[in-house]
Amino acid sequence: MILPSRLGRHFAYCGAERNSIARPYTQGDVRAIKSVSDEREMNMARQIALALTGAIVFASSAQAQDEQASTAAIYACANTADDAERLACYDTAVGRLQVAEAAGDVALVSREDVREAQRSNFGLMLPNLTIPGFGNGGDDANRIDTVVFPIASVERDVRDRVLVTLENGQVWRQTDQKTFSIKDKEEAEIRRGALGSFFIKLDGGRAFRAERIN
Repeated sequence: MILPSRLGRHFAYCGAERNSIARPYTQGDVRAIKSVSDEREMNMARQIALALTGAIVFASSAQAQDEQASTAAIYACANTADDAERLACYDTAVGRLQVAEAAGDVALVSREDVREAQRSNFGLMLPNLTIPGFGNGGDDANRIDTVVFPIASVERDVRDRVLVTLENGQVWRQTDQKTFSIKDKEEAEIRRGALGSFFIKLDGGRAFRAERIN
């Protein structure tokens, strides 16, 4: 999800042109800001809410130290009582977030992006990354425990273990001694087991233990 390119400008000047985020306010600016109706201010607040709904900001280690380039800084502006100061706060916070995003220091990631990353990395032993509210924590009820992918090929290696190559490029190798037919298989269902184990069914057949090798 991408923040509207002119969102920060709208917050500080209510449609007026601006030359830079850090330009000092003139008396005319303050009078213009104070004249904004409550309804218009609410509309602008809704724009921020819509821009950030279902998204999360990932920051580099350097950028993460600057709280002002974050959604938290934007939300904090709502607590500013003075109209002019509040709108100036929105302009600064949104502007800094836009600059950080353009520089690659932060990225907005949707819930669907996170789910797709989970599916792509399913079976890999990666450090746990917990993102509050996105259902991807180690014990989260919304964690993906089963995936289904189309098969590119199924074959046996020199030790007669089944190798399953999926259309997305994942390769899985059998780790138990079960025997079964691998002819004309089209779909693999992979589910998470206990203690980091995984099981595969080919076209709904007999489940066998496997590991991802790429």
